[in-house]
Amino acid sequence: TLALTMALYGVVVAGRTYAREVAFTPVLENVPPGFVVATELPEVLVRLQATPRGFAALGAPARRTIRIPVAGRDQREVRRSEALMPQPRVVSVLSMQPERLAVRLDRVVRRSLPVRAAVRGTPAPGYDVRATRSTPSTVLATGPESFFSNVTARVTEPIDVEGAREPVTARVGLSAGRAV
Repeated sequence: TLALTMALYGVVVAGRTYAREVAFTPVLENVPPGFVVATELPEVLVRLQATPRGFAALGAPARRTIRIPVAGRDQREVRRSEALMPQPRVVSVLSMQPERLAVRLDRVVRRSLPVRAAVRGTPAPGYDVRATRSTPSTVLATGPESFFSNVTARVTEPIDVEGAREPVTARVGLSAGRAV
């Protein structure tokens, strides 16, 4: 009888549904060639109703994604849709926060930008930095069009002129992320 009672208890508990909030990562699909996503997408909290087995079927948190198909080049608004989430049929979507995701796509462009040398330090007394020159004098940069709206040049890693009494020549790269 104890074994039968435990088996019946397991069937009753396994059939009961619970509501739980589960985090999903939005993933954009079908971004048109020549465009990039210019919107940082927030994590989506979805209130689900399911049995314990239904929640277990959702998988590990790292694999919980909502697929968002991108159909065009303009800003798109994605509304709540159960079809967006891979889910077992025993799971029901009760709500989703945010209910809408605004997605802005930005055209990828190429721009030729001048290179400006960054200088660090102070030359010896009586000396100063009158000019800088870089080779190459320009670089071809590729990125989202909106990035270039305020960018007029790329900057090098700093060239140390502390205490210099003669012209300084240095081999440096472009500073990561520094644009002016």
